[in-house]
Amino acid sequence: MIDIQIHIKNNFGEFIGEKLSLDEDGLKLLTQKSSKFFNDDGFEMWTEDGCFMVFPPEIIKQSILIIKKSKDEN
Repeated sequence: MIDIQIHIKNNFGEFIGEKLSLDEDGLKLLTQKSSKFFNDDGFEMWTEDGCFMVFPPEIIKQSILIIKKSKDEN
């Protein structure tokens, strides 16, 4: 399993998603969907502190999506 966190950076700050554990196929699917990040109608995510955020399309078009990963050593 691979632990990941999504980071969204824009003029409003940096927003960090909750930690997720994905297998290789799940990570591949996430990166494929992320390549269309700027074309979507908006973006939603749970943050690491338990909040649910909704980003409108005009903010997404001015944002950077980062997926940080680290392999689980267990």
